[in-house]
Parts: sequence; C-alpha cells; structure tokens
Amino acid sequence: MLLNVATGPKDGLRPTELADRVLITKSGLTRLLDRLVERGYIERRACASDRRGQLIVLTTDGRRAFRRAAPNVVRAIGTLFGDRFSEREVTELRLACERIAAAAEAMTT
Repeated sequence: MLLNVATGPKDGLRPTELADRVLITKSGLTRLLDRLVERGYIERRACASDRRGQLIVLTTDGRRAFRRAAPNVVRAIGTLFGDRFSEREVTELRLACERIAAAAEAMTT
C-alpha cells in the first residue's frame, strides 16, 4: 500500500485509483486507510480540483516506514525464493529495491 502511495502522483492518489492499484475492495481499502491514518503513515487531503474528492498522501512518518520496510521485504523475498535465485541475483534485487525506495522518496519530498 505504501509503495503505491509513494510512487503515485506527488499531490496524492484518489482512493479509487489506489483501490485499482492494490486490487482491494472499497470497504477493505477504507479500513486499511483508516489504520494507516491512525498510525500516522498517510493522510487524507482535500482535492483542490474537486472539493468532494480526497487525495491520499504519505506523511513524513509514512515515508520513513516505507524506507525502513524495503530491506525487510527484500529479506522476505530472499527467504521465500532464495533457493531459486543465486546470491548475486538476490543482491541485485536488493539493490534494485533500494533504488526504487530512494526514487519513491524523492518523488514524495
């Protein structure tokens, strides 16, 4: 979820766009967004072009959590798929994920 918000437009994603990206029901998305708001990772902002609409954006804490999660995701992938990939391939994947995380952070700051 944080990946999709982090790599989305700088001004935020509409909830319907986010639901399409994460393949989750509208009610499931609402519950997940509520939990992420409670944790301080995202915030809902009014849409400047449509007062009825909302935009979902990462907070500073959300960017930090996203950056911290990237190595754990890479390790989990390594655990799940490690016997199918060489050490070199796992290293390349880790480096690629770190570059993606850095690029996503740059897009949201």
